[in-house]
Amino acid sequence: MGSLPERLLGIGLFLTLPFLLSPRDLGAYYQVVALVTILVIAGVMGIDVALVRFTALASERRQLHEAGAYIRSGLRIAIGTSLVLAAGLWTAAPWLSSLFHFPGFAWPARLGALAVPFLVGTFVLVAPARGLKLMRPTVLATQVCQPAIALLASLALVLAGLGLTGAVLGFTVAAAASWLLAVGMLTRLRLPVSSGPRASVRRSLLRFAFPVAGMTMTGTALLWIDTLLLGALRPASEVATYGIIVRLLGIGSAVLLTVIQVFGPFVTQLVARGDSARLRDVLRMTTRWVALVAAPALVLLALSGGTVLEVFHQPPSQGRAAMLVLASAFLIDAFTGPVGHVLTMSGRSWLNLANNAVSLACNVVLNLLLIPHLGLLGAAISWAVVMAGVNVARILQVRRIFGVTPFSRSLGKPVAALAGAAIVAATTGHILNALVAGPPLIHLAVVGSVFLATYAAVLMGLGAHPDDRLLWRELRRGPWRRIAAVSG
Repeated sequence: MGSLPERLLGIGLFLTLPFLLSPRDLGAYYQVVALVTILVIAGVMGIDVALVRFTALASERRQLHEAGAYIRSGLRIAIGTSLVLAAGLWTAAPWLSSLFHFPGFAWPARLGALAVPFLVGTFVLVAPARGLKLMRPTVLATQVCQPAIALLASLALVLAGLGLTGAVLGFTVAAAASWLLAVGMLTRLRLPVSSGPRASVRRSLLRFAFPVAGMTMTGTALLWIDTLLLGALRPASEVATYGIIVRLLGIGSAVLLTVIQVFGPFVTQLVARGDSARLRDVLRMTTRWVALVAAPALVLLALSGGTVLEVFHQPPSQGRAAMLVLASAFLIDAFTGPVGHVLTMSGRSWLNLANNAVSLACNVVLNLLLIPHLGLLGAAISWAVVMAGVNVARILQVRRIFGVTPFSRSLGKPVAALAGAAIVAATTGHILNALVAGPPLIHLAVVGSVFLATYAAVLMGLGAHPDDRLLWRELRRGPWRRIAAVSG
């Protein structure tokens, strides 16, 4: 599962930096990454998802020559847009320095701006391979190369004494390296070349991409708007603590992203065939897989949030409640599966756009109301409320349109195992706190070991679901093989 190495490497960087940067510099780094991420999504404009869809449809019709025209048109649009956005961030850097009350913010922001065209190009270049159900280019370029080089380069430059500037420069160097790799991987596909009517191709591409762009843009803003508003309204040290919490809880998003990348082409083809029964089976299987893998880490973080923050030199009193609130929201996200992607890849991206636009508006209002009084806890509450609400809306929409839901009886065993493990681990933690006042890392290791052992034992005691053995085998080989078998 390619997103797991990406998440681990990303966590390695984001959680090593607290030991090397001051809280103020760390908060500024998270703000630069937030700005660059939002601009990258705006630059991609949904073209990557459109290329996945049109390449998958061309493959289904056995007319791959049609894909070449879409790829060339998509690249031209994405490159032009990303250069304009990068120039905008470069120009706005002094104003952002004033907004975030950080005189040294301008040059790190400008270095981050240089990464925008490279990252946009990478996402567009690897998209056609995903449409062909080939995950290797995406895994290597975006989920291994970029985070690995970012980790090594950023740490080396920070240790060399460049501080915040070095951390951002390492991020930009990694973006350039992943772009070079993506170019090589697309070239190796050797897709048939077809000029096609350029205007017609561009219209079809943009007609699908624009709603996806709006959906993805609003979705990304939901992920990062609280970080930016927190930086504008509260001290940078709170941004640092909040950034660590979000990245720790991101394991759930990593698992879900892996499923979505594999899941998308199959949804397009199953909807085209009108095969609702197999669509339901694939949706339920992938939801169970996400829950089995992601939920244990989320529950453990909810239980031991204060201890985890102590390990990374953050005040537990400030972040414990925020960790609990957000972990609960991410659990809801894990147990609802990739329902949002069913809407997108079935050609209903406009519906997800509406969902995300309403969610973003609600999140901004809640953040402005809660952050001044509650700080990072207010940001966590805002995001949690919106995350739960949008997932409920998507479940109802998918059920109404396709007559399927992500839920099945097979989710009962993971829920029971999580509940049992949480009770045993919480009890163990209380006993340790009463008897021994040891280092937080030792406490976390003991409670985590007890939790995972209990979770595995309860699952085994309840009896394995037929897909469980397949899951552990496919985690080593690649989950798309199993999904392909189910989807026929």
